[in-house]
Amino acid sequence: MRTYSGIALHAPKEQLLTCVDKEIMGNILRLSRDKERDLQLKLALVQSITEVSCAIQAVGDCGSFELSLKQEAMRTLLDWIKREPWDSLVYGVFQALEELSKLRPPLSGKENGNLLAVCCQSVLSHPSEEQMKKGRKSVRAAVNMELLHRRGMEDLGHLIETLLEAEATSACFCKVFHVLKGWLTSAKEWERERALRVCTHVLGACKERCELTVSRDPPRALVPHSHHSWPWKGALPSWVLAFGAPGIMGQPFCLVAAQGAGWAVEASGRWDCLQRFSCCCPLQRGCPYKQFGSLVGLLGSLTSDCLDTCHQRAWVCLGYLLQMQAKSMKVPQADEIRCLCEELNSPDTETFAETCTQITKAVCRCIPAAQAVDFLTAILDSLLHVMPPRARAVRKWVFIFLVECREEIVQEVPKILNTLYSYMQQSTHRPFLLRAVFLLTRFHQEPVISSLLQKSLLMDSDTVELWRSLGRSILGIQILRCLVEKLNRAGNDRLGTDSSPCEQHSCQTALETLTITRAISEVVFALRSTEELRRLLPHLLPSLLRWASEMLGGERQLLLMTSWKQLHVEKPCRIFLSAIKLVLGKCMAQKWTQLLEIWGVWARLEVPVAHPEGVRLLTR
Repeated sequence: MRTYSGIALHAPKEQLLTCVDKEIMGNILRLSRDKERDLQLKLALVQSITEVSCAIQAVGDCGSFELSLKQEAMRTLLDWIKREPWDSLVYGVFQALEELSKLRPPLSGKENGNLLAVCCQSVLSHPSEEQMKKGRKSVRAAVNMELLHRRGMEDLGHLIETLLEAEATSACFCKVFHVLKGWLTSAKEWERERALRVCTHVLGACKERCELTVSRDPPRALVPHSHHSWPWKGALPSWVLAFGAPGIMGQPFCLVAAQGAGWAVEASGRWDCLQRFSCCCPLQRGCPYKQFGSLVGLLGSLTSDCLDTCHQRAWVCLGYLLQMQAKSMKVPQADEIRCLCEELNSPDTETFAETCTQITKAVCRCIPAAQAVDFLTAILDSLLHVMPPRARAVRKWVFIFLVECREEIVQEVPKILNTLYSYMQQSTHRPFLLRAVFLLTRFHQEPVISSLLQKSLLMDSDTVELWRSLGRSILGIQILRCLVEKLNRAGNDRLGTDSSPCEQHSCQTALETLTITRAISEVVFALRSTEELRRLLPHLLPSLLRWASEMLGGERQLLLMTSWKQLHVEKPCRIFLSAIKLVLGKCMAQKWTQLLEIWGVWARLEVPVAHPEGVRLLTR
């Protein structure tokens, strides 16, 4: 296998593409199938595929050339990775996949996803360093294994960079972080730490590439080599074809890649294509910015991780994202943001804490309004499986976002409220979510109230708790006043008409008034200030009585009968009468409410014939 890859490295460029597919790569894959795959064979296979891939890239302009065996080579490596135990993965396999992925034909979205999933599973699922040390017979073996895994994570980061460059779409970026999300939210702290290390590498490289400008000089990684590196002119001598070029086998892995094609490669062994140095990188085309809100939400909960390395890397990742987003939005304070991110390296804890707070505010201000729900969904998802320290980080991020972005998210308030409401139904962090709804209502009272009134007439326990929490808050009387105004306005332009369409409108108005009245009842129930409630009585009681009287009409009751049966409401006027009873109970002394019971006021108000007498007794 190494002989074939050596031939590929030293073959003349004009002859390589005609024979590299079947004669070279085909024979390498055939030999890997025919022999038992011991460690030496696997190492030879990895090195051979890497060298052949580098040789093809060194040709330069390959025109329409496509390596037909690319998918088979990729499957061979991935199948081997899946079967390998965690402590026997050969170094260099991710480099082989990286170089192979640069060749045409490009991988499909499904193939990219499978490649990412297999490689992340292989690298990030290793036991912790303490467990690895316990399983090793010697300290040296444990250190070597730890070093191998660290290099594997670096290579995984380079592989992800290459995949992002090759596809250059937001879908690919989304797929990368969808795979990493499972590890970033892992219950095992060492898996989170490894995933964050890879994430830091990828985002750091993306940030550098975004800041890169096209240089007139060729990049250092790809420069013409001296003619002395190619000792033969024309075709390769026959002895080279028969036995392989001398010196190839003795060179360190991948350091001789593409040497024969007239190009020199940096000592790191990584072969970077010219596209890597173009200023038109995927990030500058706006690919990851579509996921900015989701990424911030995913990383935000990790900023208070129990591992110091985890929360430090999470802040670094957020710093990279912030700088890229500020550059794409052309924020005038981009230089200040860059200086702020550099302060994350400060050893002083107070400076670090202040910097983190400032970065949180800056990041929240850079979240587009259209991605507000994506951000909240991503960060609230972590509430379902985080420890208390990370839950505190979630609360901090949500509160700062609602305050800092209050002006930008006006159009998104209904969606944001629905998102908070949905997590109330599946989370044990209800006080925090109620507080978040309060903050949202403080800045957007009318949209929040209107959205809450869109919910079913039969309120579930979460909706009842929302109304009552708002009633207990300092906004309680303002919310009640808003509800009273809505009740007074409801149906003013529809009463007194007899046409069929208007009757249907009247049905809708009745449902609207019933919902408002239910909300009023819950707010009044939790209201702390009776003095303010008394001032609203002249506006509130007439409306409640008016609609209680409207619900007694025979035609209206028949029209709404199907709705009442579905909602298990036999007499809709009782909802209004219950609200009146509750309001008066809050404002009147107990002896007066008992007197109303003795007079049978509430029973009279439910009967159409006795209703006028009930109104007279109530208002005397």
